[in-house]
Amino acid sequence: CTGDVFRRECDQRRAPQWCSPAFNFASKRRVHQTAVSRMLSSSRMWASVRGTIRLAQVCRRMSTVAAPQTGGFERGRNFAALLAATGVAGAAYLSQNRAPAPAQCDAENFSKTTDVVLGNVSDFNDGEMYDMEVFGGRGSVLLAHVDGQFHCVGASCTHYSAPLVKGVVTKDHVSCPWHDAEFDLKTGLCTNGPGLDAIPVYPVKVTGGKVVATLPLELKEMIKPKYAKRDPTNKTTYVIVGGGAAATTAAETMRMEGFTGRIIMLSNEKWDPYDRPVLSKNFQAKVEDFVLRDSDFFKSIDVEFIKESLVTAVDPEKKTIEVKDGPTYPYDKCLVVTGAIPRRIPVPGHDSPNVYVVRTPEDRDFIAPLARAGTHVVVVGSSFIGMECAASLAKKGAVVSVIGMEKVPFERVLGFEVGKIFGDLLKEKKINYEPSAVVQRYKTENGKVCAVEIKKGDDVKAIKADAVVLGAGVVPNTKMVKKVEVARDGSIYTDAFFKSKEHNDLYLAGDIARFPWYKSGHDTRIEHWDVAMQQGRIAAANMVNGDKRVYKDTPFFWTLLYGHSIRYAGHGVGYTDIFYEGNVDKMDFVAYYLKGEEVIAVASMGRDPVGVAVCEAMKMDIMPKASELKNGTASSKTIMQSVKDAAKRQPVKKAAP
Repeated sequence: CTGDVFRRECDQRRAPQWCSPAFNFASKRRVHQTAVSRMLSSSRMWASVRGTIRLAQVCRRMSTVAAPQTGGFERGRNFAALLAATGVAGAAYLSQNRAPAPAQCDAENFSKTTDVVLGNVSDFNDGEMYDMEVFGGRGSVLLAHVDGQFHCVGASCTHYSAPLVKGVVTKDHVSCPWHDAEFDLKTGLCTNGPGLDAIPVYPVKVTGGKVVATLPLELKEMIKPKYAKRDPTNKTTYVIVGGGAAATTAAETMRMEGFTGRIIMLSNEKWDPYDRPVLSKNFQAKVEDFVLRDSDFFKSIDVEFIKESLVTAVDPEKKTIEVKDGPTYPYDKCLVVTGAIPRRIPVPGHDSPNVYVVRTPEDRDFIAPLARAGTHVVVVGSSFIGMECAASLAKKGAVVSVIGMEKVPFERVLGFEVGKIFGDLLKEKKINYEPSAVVQRYKTENGKVCAVEIKKGDDVKAIKADAVVLGAGVVPNTKMVKKVEVARDGSIYTDAFFKSKEHNDLYLAGDIARFPWYKSGHDTRIEHWDVAMQQGRIAAANMVNGDKRVYKDTPFFWTLLYGHSIRYAGHGVGYTDIFYEGNVDKMDFVAYYLKGEEVIAVASMGRDPVGVAVCEAMKMDIMPKASELKNGTASSKTIMQSVKDAAKRQPVKKAAP
């Protein structure tokens, strides 16, 4: 089980590990991984012994890809042996703005093309998509038949190589089944979610009843979008404060939307932007293996990416940015995407050196040595980050206790029934969960924490601790922004375009922004990684083109514990009831979070691509009512069918005489 390619396998086989996406984006390892992903998605391939042999051959070429740190397999071991050990090889597949330039293959490869007949028009139903093997099985493309038109694009998601055919298609885009990355069928661009690169788009036509695609002789999984070139005569300066995922999408979007002025990106870290969720899921993965974009990339699009620049003040009246021990940067427009910082619990002993948070690779490196047999670690907080850390530590033999204010993990967000299955999972893995507890103090000895004293009702107890890891939530990182209205939680109020309510040239996005969400009209803050990426795109587009775009996407997030993944779509704050479809105890269900008759969020396990289908249904405003779910006239199947039907060409209604 290596990388997110096999995350779906882990989900359904219940494999006891989270795998590292530890491959170099710039190397051929990603190509081999994609080949495995495509074979995993082909039941025909799995049905034959020949297919198993072919898979093993590809796996041998992946020996440099990181194997999981469990089950006796270490980094660099032969990947084919890992497949054999997990029983995979013998199993079947367990299943608004200026229009951007079309993303296409580079001219060198695109000039070497050939026409490939994909099939008869009658073979492809409207509203469906098909993974088409081409060139004798040496590659595959995705063919989508939507709204009466054919589209031929790359077959794999550019995030972690998920087979797009397993996702959801609409009239204008296809969504990845794992993490809801959305790709425009006409341009190939990632328009929402965690993808950065585009998927290739190939010309397709209908000739003599046949669907014919013009394909390059060498297929690509992903390509870079088109970026505007820097114009030295354009003196306009945009400054991005932040160096994470939202800053990355913002910088790219500015160039993709045609901005030719100066772009400065200030990061307080020494790293290139990286996939931050990996930090709590895998303590062994190297940072360079999950970098989003490297410094050379930013140079190539003329973005001045300046690391280790701690911004101390953003003055929107003077339109300047001050950096600790550095220069002052004047700006014409500024985007702040500094994210959040871990919440610390201000009890006695909280400043001890062995109380850790998880925010940066340095934090992770402090915690990683604790993942060994006999070490007692107390995780304070049953948040998603806290639970992921607990699982990562326990897998390596640490004695782990989790202190939670809820009766079961995730109860506030997911409800008691769903939380209970994760509580039972912790118990099965010998992780001690202390429910309905609050930390009183950290007992210290020789300046370090030796125990965590907790209170449960009237009872007080101490839990042995060689170290403490905090997973008690986050707070917006906004202290550097001056002369703006700040909410009680530290977030900053913006308008629907992510512009400061007080200053026309200051924008804020991601975890720090409190914006009027179109669904409710209420000022809302959403703490999801891929939401921040999308808001970075939207804010940047508004800075370049004027305030035209608002956030109308559906929030989506995921977590993974011991191979069990949950997808969550929507924004469930304030739900009043939960309706369950399927079997929660068997981790095969859909949970609908209800507020009156409205479904405001959905969580699912073992039901891909229900999560991304719900995202689309919410955007289209075609979700069923709560009463329809309860009386059985609607279900996840009807939701997916409704989305599929919406992708079909609608019959033209004749005007009444």
